[in-house]
Amino acid sequence: MRRFISSLSSGGGTPQAANKTNLFNESFSSLPNNWTNSGFTVNNGLEASGTGGMSTNITFNEITYLDRQELKAEIVVNTVYSKFAIAKSGEARGSILTANLNTGFLQMATLDNSGNEPTYQESEAITISIISGQTYVLDYLFDGNLVRGRFYNKETPNIYNEVSRDYSVNNNLCGFAKGKAQAIFFSGDIKITNINHSVYSPQSSHVSVIGDSYVEGFVLLPYTGALNNRY
Repeated sequence: MRRFISSLSSGGGTPQAANKTNLFNESFSSLPNNWTNSGFTVNNGLEASGTGGMSTNITFNEITYLDRQELKAEIVVNTVYSKFAIAKSGEARGSILTANLNTGFLQMATLDNSGNEPTYQESEAITISIISGQTYVLDYLFDGNLVRGRFYNKETPNIYNEVSRDYSVNNNLCGFAKGKAQAIFFSGDIKITNINHSVYSPQSSHVSVIGDSYVEGFVLLPYTGALNNRY
């Protein structure tokens, strides 16, 4: 089942000025209910080392699609050439945000339901300092027409690298944040200490819209070139 939720307001607020509701906020002292673990060691967090891949993941077993949503993971990087990702998976228009510290790129792409790592559509160099043993954050935001991914040290959140796609000016699909929240380990040595999934609503909301894929307005991309004027 696809789920679409959007909140409309007279003020057109942004997530920074909106009400935030956590769908979950997990630190994994043990494996919570409604999660599937494939390849991580649960030890007051999620540990993985060596070589993994798309099938080495932790997955929340509920599909969500929200017009204003954020998925974040806090990750201790024990090896500075590690590669890891967060994603919305299992749907035809999911999304993946990958930090590849080996090649030095932050990458974003549409994630289909094939189970394969996609060809990345957006890529930016990682220029922040990577220090072994420190905690870094992968932060994926979907806000109406904007898809944005950031990577930063938890201690210095205002210094970050960013990839983005604005569907109001670019009609090439680069993820639509559909599917099950997921974190993925590819290689290196990491420990995930927290995963948070939240939804935003404007402070002066008047209407909420709940519907299926007919409501999302996706066909505006191929037919009109942008997601403008969906509502």
